[in-house]
Amino acid sequence: MPKLKLTKASVSKIAPGSGDWFDTDLTGFHVRAGAKWSTYRVRVSIGKKVLVATIGRADQMGIDEARKAAQIKIGELLKSQPQSTKQVKGDALTFGTALEMYLVRCEQQNRSPVTIKGYRSHAKKHLSDWLDVPLIELGNDRPRVEQRFFKVTDTSGPSMANAVMRVFRAVYTYAMRRYPNLPVAPTIVIEWHKDKPVKAAYSPDELPDVAKSLLEIDGRRQTRAHVHLLAFLTGCRGGALKSATWDNYDREGRTLYLPNHKGKPHTVRLSDALVSFLDMRKELVPANAQFIFPAFTKEGHVEDVRMPLPQSKRMAEYRASRDIKSKEVGTHVFRDTYISLSRAAGVGRDDCKRLVDHSIQQDAHAGYESDDAAHDYLVAQQEKMSAYLLEQAGLGADYRFAQDDVLAHQMI
Repeated sequence: MPKLKLTKASVSKIAPGSGDWFDTDLTGFHVRAGAKWSTYRVRVSIGKKVLVATIGRADQMGIDEARKAAQIKIGELLKSQPQSTKQVKGDALTFGTALEMYLVRCEQQNRSPVTIKGYRSHAKKHLSDWLDVPLIELGNDRPRVEQRFFKVTDTSGPSMANAVMRVFRAVYTYAMRRYPNLPVAPTIVIEWHKDKPVKAAYSPDELPDVAKSLLEIDGRRQTRAHVHLLAFLTGCRGGALKSATWDNYDREGRTLYLPNHKGKPHTVRLSDALVSFLDMRKELVPANAQFIFPAFTKEGHVEDVRMPLPQSKRMAEYRASRDIKSKEVGTHVFRDTYISLSRAAGVGRDDCKRLVDHSIQQDAHAGYESDDAAHDYLVAQQEKMSAYLLEQAGLGADYRFAQDDVLAHQMI
């Protein structure tokens, strides 16, 4: 089964009569290229049974419309599947089939594509020999599951062992709710490794060198550097920032809307410095650019933004302890830095959570709070953050970005 990321451009290039092309992102979603026209379809496997449904012709509906319709149809097929006695017992359900069912559900819940890709990667790299094994067999063999946990720990480290077995547990629990005769999840025997969060944030005295490095980068790497700058001043996730569009930038409203910030929408409140930064980007990119950080990539925006930058002392120590040779830095360290320095900037814990899209403790009171109603207040908190971070970076609390400060933009 050939696979392809189905986009408007890729679908248009599929040769007539070339058969089925399966999407790399949405499991089961595919295009059947016939001699006369191409058709969007979905394919769902449960046990030994394969269910197929047609969505519509590719020349009569857009790819986004087809993808949404496919998500709905996959859910309908899973719910409509009659359950035999054997299937109710879970005897026919393999780990591989349960994995696909769970990933489809993750897609329907709009979980981050990066998260879903990670789940699939963990399972297929470390549990590939279990894909055809019935879940009931694994459920009744707790020592086998525990031994795999130990094996992954030895080969790939404690963090990866935890991650892999948590994927297995999530898949198994999802299946167990639907197949009540499956035994209790065998991961009950696992004594999880204690996860130590990687504290890699920059200290205030390290920020001037980092800011200087980012502002001086030109040429092909400048777009990446600007993603880092935006992450530094907003604390948001790089995956959402690099795909941000101009349509979602409201200059007058002082917001940047991110439709998928790790699986859920998030509205970034903009300080004067952030508005100046985005205005600068607007001057640098082509007039018809859709993305704030456009690039000559398949997606149309910059993708891999890791780049060589000064490492924080904490990051260097962590990498040395793990014998990591890479000198490249991703955007998450700036999210760490933003959160770590928020208290020094005079921004409270809950306010910082709202600015970076961390969950607030859900109690009866929290259910009545609206970030949109508190927009002006949150913008004021963002002003505090920008002023403090820019001051610590040696640029001055009132620093504003301008086109003259950077060299001509070149797309990656």
